[in-house]
Amino acid sequence: MQVIGGNSAINGGWLAIPKNPTQLAQGVEDDSPEELVKDQIISGRGMQNEAMLLQIASRALDAYDLCIETGVKFREGFNIQVGGHYKARAIRTLHGTGGDITTKLYETGVREGIDYRLQHYIEDFIMDGQEIIGLKVRQNYRSPDLKTGKSIYIKANKAVVLANGGFARNMAHGAFPVHINMIQTGHWGSPDEGGFGWSNALLSIGWHQGVAISVLNGKRFMDERADRKTCSEAIMKNRYQDGSPAYPIVFFNYNDYAEDHRVTRAIRDKMA
Repeated sequence: MQVIGGNSAINGGWLAIPKNPTQLAQGVEDDSPEELVKDQIISGRGMQNEAMLLQIASRALDAYDLCIETGVKFREGFNIQVGGHYKARAIRTLHGTGGDITTKLYETGVREGIDYRLQHYIEDFIMDGQEIIGLKVRQNYRSPDLKTGKSIYIKANKAVVLANGGFARNMAHGAFPVHINMIQTGHWGSPDEGGFGWSNALLSIGWHQGVAISVLNGKRFMDERADRKTCSEAIMKNRYQDGSPAYPIVFFNYNDYAEDHRVTRAIRDKMA
């Protein structure tokens, strides 16, 4: 890509950190990595790798400390309970984006002497028997045109470390996905607004602090603080007789958020 970060830069900047300083300052002292994993097992319907989850959860506070050491800013006093979690342990970056983290990690890497090379598409490994000794890459590549740039060879002095994401590309390379029905789809947003607009931001209040009401009978129909799959399935069951979706209405106390930019901008853009 032409910029650092990928999906890590454009996410919402949320981190679930047991024992984070704001959580402790709020008096929530009975949380732990094990409690976080317990919530994840419930959300994952018992189908996950518990040892792997515990490894990640037990290092969550270390990841937070790393962010602080590299200059990442988090919202002061912000630690809330979000869907699928049964304790308030979710903090958020200052601007509500993962870019707050990736930019600081990038700057730290530069200071540490890392040579970042953007727009380098890995074409192949250079092998010596079973050992990877280098890479063939396409330099100055412009996604997604594989005819752009030129091929160069990079020798590895010590090792080649695979640290890529790329879940969305797996199927294009022939990987066969399983448990697609278990993917936790986001259940926020408005049918009147495409993508991540202000309705999405507004509902981050509604789902965490409000109540969802069915337009079919005027009743609350789910636990709004449950995990994404539970909420998504509950919403999708609300349909008119012709099968079209009956989108719920979400209420929360306006007086508590009258000056919040998520509210003011949603009203400005007529999303609320």
